[in-house]
Amino acid sequence: MTNFTKKEQSAIDKAINIIESKAENSSFFATNAVQVKQYCQLKIGSEYREYFGVLFLNSQNELIHFEVLFKGGLDSASVHVDIVTKEALIRSSKNVIVCHNHPSGDVTPSQADMNITKKIETCLDLFDIRLLDHIIVSKINTFSFAEKGML
Repeated sequence: MTNFTKKEQSAIDKAINIIESKAENSSFFATNAVQVKQYCQLKIGSEYREYFGVLFLNSQNELIHFEVLFKGGLDSASVHVDIVTKEALIRSSKNVIVCHNHPSGDVTPSQADMNITKKIETCLDLFDIRLLDHIIVSKINTFSFAEKGML
């Protein structure tokens, strides 16, 4: 469970709503790495178990939809590449950003994180859908595969 008071959680929910409303009306959202990382952090960074979410984007990198597709335990979540790809196709996404949280606080990618990123990228590429980034978040830190040249 998160350790936020009702007032704090309300403020977080308001921040998410503001970011989402701007994202739905502007391509600026998905082209600004800082805002994307903050958005992912607000959405899943404080969860006590691993969540794996996907930002589905159109060809102008405007947010079509965000969804947590997989929920796991304290230190892992099973991610199914076929489901990520199917959801991207259903939403007519041209670009995708995936994100997940590390409840431990250490956002260093594991070998499993690197492997699933490559699998997702390869599968999406078959359908001309681009994986723009894989972001790992915690309550206070973020890690971007794209920023580290790993995509």
